[in-house]
Amino acid sequence: MSDSPPARSHQKEAVMPSSSSDTEKALGSLYLTLDSVVKHQSPKLAPVEWSSEELLDLALAYCFDMQRKLTHACAALERFAKHADRKLAKRLAREDERLNADHLTWRQRARLAEKYMRDAHGRYGPKHHRYLKRLGGR
Repeated sequence: MSDSPPARSHQKEAVMPSSSSDTEKALGSLYLTLDSVVKHQSPKLAPVEWSSEELLDLALAYCFDMQRKLTHACAALERFAKHADRKLAKRLAREDERLNADHLTWRQRARLAEKYMRDAHGRYGPKHHRYLKRLGGR
């Protein structure tokens, strides 16, 4: 498979009005930011030895690329930051401070980040799953 993006469909695309609201611009930017994958459709794991440094490099490339995309997504949504949930902002600030404490090793940070990820999934995952089930028809 090639590293180029998939060919465009011959279906007509919906044409949006030339004047967009802040929300439409933010959502469009979010779509463009998140809808891409490193090396596009090329196989990722097949050419990599499971015990090689290249596998770690692959994982790191994906982590850094995801962080790059999230940074762009945040930039696209920045104009809405003043409307953010204050409880969530406090939680994020507290977690960020703890994750960036100078005394932590990278392994300790990884374990703490995993804990925060699992906590967040426990908080939001069931509702997300219900939406998927209801909207996805399963």
